Amino acid sequence: MKNTKNLSTTRLLVLKSLVVFVVLGFAFFLIKGFKTKAESTVDIPTEVTVGNASPKFMDGYEPLESPASSTTSPTAIGGVITFKANAEDSNGEPYYMTICRTDSITEPDTTGPGTCSSAANTLCTSIETASGQQATCQYTAKAGDSWNNQWYAFVCDNNAEPACSTGHQGLTGEDASSPFYVNHAPTFTAISNNSPKNPGATVTWTATASDPDNNQVKLVVCKKDAANGGGISNGACVGESWCVGELSASNPTCSYEMDEVHVAGTFDAYVYVVDAHNLPASGGSQEANSTFTVNNMAPVVTNVTLNDGNNIVLEENTTVNVEVKATVTDKNGCSNVQSVYANVYRSSVTCTNIGHHNPNNCYTPVTCNQVEYSCV
Repeated sequence: MKNTKNLSTTRLLVLKSLVVFVVLGFAFFLIKGFKTKAESTVDIPTEVTVGNASPKFMDGYEPLESPASSTTSPTAIGGVITFKANAEDSNGEPYYMTICRTDSITEPDTTGPGTCSSAANTLCTSIETASGQQATCQYTAKAGDSWNNQWYAFVCDNNAEPACSTGHQGLTGEDASSPFYVNHAPTFTAISNNSPKNPGATVTWTATASDPDNNQVKLVVCKKDAANGGGISNGACVGESWCVGELSASNPTCSYEMDEVHVAGTFDAYVYVVDAHNLPASGGSQEANSTFTVNNMAPVVTNVTLNDGNNIVLEENTTVNVEVKATVTDKNGCSNVQSVYANVYRSSVTCTNIGHHNPNNCYTPVTCNQVEYSCV
């Protein structure tokens, strides 16, 4: 006979055990799950790429010209302009400075300086310069440069993937900033003067000349050329000059006002044209000899006296010396008077040449002597 009570009890215990197991198992699962979630870590791979930044011109050390090239102090052809600037790179890398005629720079494919839009637009490039230090490069002014020359400074770092700055023209309003100016020689093609002139008159030279930069020009007339120790220096004659003209837009003139007494003859006059910056013209009529002529003037006799204005008292069988005086004026100077003769005669007698000589009333010619250091 079966024991149904014990069987039921056993089943009850088994069910309780299953319930406990299920409950414990669920609790374990919850605890395990929470534990796993709390301790779990996830590694997410990340990669940050930092781009290369271009160097920058430092405040107070912007690009400039040295010496400054301006309208009042332009650079002569053959003159050297040095460009200077300090730049710094955020990565501490060295840099190059490039000066271009246009606001355009191309970053190099590898390390090295940037390049301007063309070789003709490249003024100069510095050597590699440490960050924060001064970079310099030089340009020599050429005849082909214009009067006004814009420039733009760029800095590019020495990096595997180089970066260049934007263009910089220096501090606005400063003479040492862009542009720089190149002075070109004036043109001088012809010269003339208005001689011959009498002493006391004015001799004027007129040049056919102008300046390609629209600067004013002036004419200088010297007594000697360079071959004879003369010529010009800094816009003035070396030694004596006949005249120095005023600045004018073109075709300058120069005038020499003669003294009232001036030696007659033809005189050398070497002509030079310079611009407002004393740059001389080259070729053409530069240093040509534009001679001028001073006319030979006839002498004028005044203040004639006979026997000092006193009566002439004669004595029979004797000879009386009578003094004749006169002032001879010659606008070419006393030295120009070669000889002076006088005819002494009664007013009613014709006595103009040696054939009229008569010891009673016509004495010709009477030789005169010059009073020393005078025109008497």
